[in-house]
Amino acid sequence: MGDYVLNRQGPSEFHVTGTLKEWTVIDDIPKIAVPTLLVNGRYDEAQDSVMYPFFQRLNKVKWVQLSNSGHVGHLEETDRCLEIVGDFLTTA
Repeated sequence: MGDYVLNRQGPSEFHVTGTLKEWTVIDDIPKIAVPTLLVNGRYDEAQDSVMYPFFQRLNKVKWVQLSNSGHVGHLEETDRCLEIVGDFLTTA
């Protein structure tokens, strides 16, 4: 599995040189027909500019940014994250 991922991705998630370099899912996003929750952290590598194309193209979407988190908001703001997911699951 490791060699397969490296060949597809490249040496790291920050330096993509493999066959996935030009791959994108953006054009397929509108095919998602279920309510979708987007969550990113204020200090996340998935900054708002990364999240916005998903937010813009999803039909039923809620987007929340965790204000004191990086990429592992479920660990950095566990209570807030659980509240967000719980609310989404009961209202979506």
